[in-house]
Amino acid sequence: MELLLAMSCLCKCSSESLLICNGFKDVEYVELALQEEELDSVIDVSMKLGVRPVVGVRVKPRTKHSGHFGATSGEKGNFGLTTTQIVRVVRKLEQCGMLDCFKLLHFHIGSQIPTTELLADGVGEAAQIYCELVRLGASMKVIDIGGVGIDYDGSKSASSDVSVSYTLDEYAMVVVQVVKLQ
Repeated sequence: MELLLAMSCLCKCSSESLLICNGFKDVEYVELALQEEELDSVIDVSMKLGVRPVVGVRVKPRTKHSGHFGATSGEKGNFGLTTTQIVRVVRKLEQCGMLDCFKLLHFHIGSQIPTTELLADGVGEAAQIYCELVRLGASMKVIDIGGVGIDYDGSKSASSDVSVSYTLDEYAMVVVQVVKLQ
């Protein structure tokens, strides 16, 4: 139901608006949202419906942190594709004549990223992957960065699992500076 509501709101927006749906999807969901459960499902459904999907992947970055939820970050993290798996996505899309549909890279090094230094490491890694995807021929348009921390206890401390040592403006500035370097 939430997806239908979000899609109806999206219809009122510009054609450049995106709806990013995380998590696993079944074929019915793919038919409705044209997001991915499996790349094969996206390709099959989009061909069946005669539409060009917007494909995005979540990369599993190597950058790891020890903050709250840090156990889900790094190479042993629970979420995302490895760079090897992303290369396979590129090859499959290229074989199907759909590499131009690959437009979004999402990454998340964990919730409550404690410092901007750690954020810069993760953004740098993701920006390098993004640039490599462009070099391989993907029509990248969006890099979606997760992990904005919240200063729950008000301490503005990187040593607290429920705080961060930066503001939202500082977070945004680091992201822009690091991406510009790539």
